[in-house]
Amino acid sequence: MIKIDNSLIKKRIIFNWSGISTSFDSSQALFSSVDIDVGTQALLNSLRKNKGIDYSKILDLGCGYGIIGIFLKKQDLSREVVLSDRDMLAVLFSQHNVLLNEVDVKVDHGLDYEGLGSDEKFSLIATNFPAKMERQGLKGFVAKGTRHLHKDGTMALVIVNELVADFESVIQEYQNCIIITYQEHKKGHSIYHLKFNKEINDEISYERSQLVLPLKNKLELITARGLPEFDTLNYASELAIEILKKISHEKVNNVAAIESGQGGVAVATNEILKPINKISLYSRDAMALKFSNLNLSRYFEGTINAVPLGYLTDKLSADLILWQVRDKNSGVVHQLNAKVINQCQGRCLIYGEEGIIEKLRITRPVQDTLSYRGCVAVLF
Repeated sequence: MIKIDNSLIKKRIIFNWSGISTSFDSSQALFSSVDIDVGTQALLNSLRKNKGIDYSKILDLGCGYGIIGIFLKKQDLSREVVLSDRDMLAVLFSQHNVLLNEVDVKVDHGLDYEGLGSDEKFSLIATNFPAKMERQGLKGFVAKGTRHLHKDGTMALVIVNELVADFESVIQEYQNCIIITYQEHKKGHSIYHLKFNKEINDEISYERSQLVLPLKNKLELITARGLPEFDTLNYASELAIEILKKISHEKVNNVAAIESGQGGVAVATNEILKPINKISLYSRDAMALKFSNLNLSRYFEGTINAVPLGYLTDKLSADLILWQVRDKNSGVVHQLNAKVINQCQGRCLIYGEEGIIEKLRITRPVQDTLSYRGCVAVLF
């Protein structure tokens, strides 16, 4: 287990609820960094009102820094609790907060239920549903959740009201399978408790669209919901590809791609600089790793390593490092990554929002730079 760098911790939140006291270290780079969000509190309050819930084995899905699962474990130490999140930084903070609260809780990393064993089942699945996943994400959480619930198990969800119509349509689609045992509509959020009379075996895909890279060979990518660049590259990625074209004559054997998103620049790098022997993908996000790996494997014949990583802690051994920088709230994470990048030997191509990249404190000499409409790509 990686010890969290202290610079990532924004605040220690003391959460006193229903006679239970818990403590959580939070990060600016994670949701609800200042206080426990109202949606989570509404979900926990709803659980108190539903007397028909079995708490013997609980999954906190999309756990963030671990509030729901850790609280429910501390409420009764006999409960078996699993936390899971697609964001590796959230996983690291959940592990940290498990130790902080001195509870025995398992923490997994994975997209929806992919971090779990295929036969693992729970009596309660609780989730504060991430709004960016849209209807298909709701459908995936519900349908796949039926395969991980005991026969009389409960799924408890809190969702933002902007997604209620989408969620109601999912309920309508599976009306023959779903029993609503509790629902509550509040300002900003709605809460549902569901039981199921049978498993839903539909194949749920997070594919959203296709994207064609601006290269001589029009390479087509399969893109994901919940990730940027689902139908077109942003300016920063286009600028990065233009810089890659300028060094197309150079020999590159080993590439490291950090936060590659849909994988567009990584795929373009292989096409422009081939032959490359190895490409390693590093990302906090299990969705990004999955789709970057998927798209790269369609065109790249060398070795691909997909590595979930909250932030860089060790130097990367690569001839070329690609780093896509976005999300201004992750500034502390960016600074930790930049500190490691400054120590690496290979070239580094950083691309993203100009205002964020200007604050990275990269000490290496600039070899080339392109900018357009607030976006920039810089070769160090």
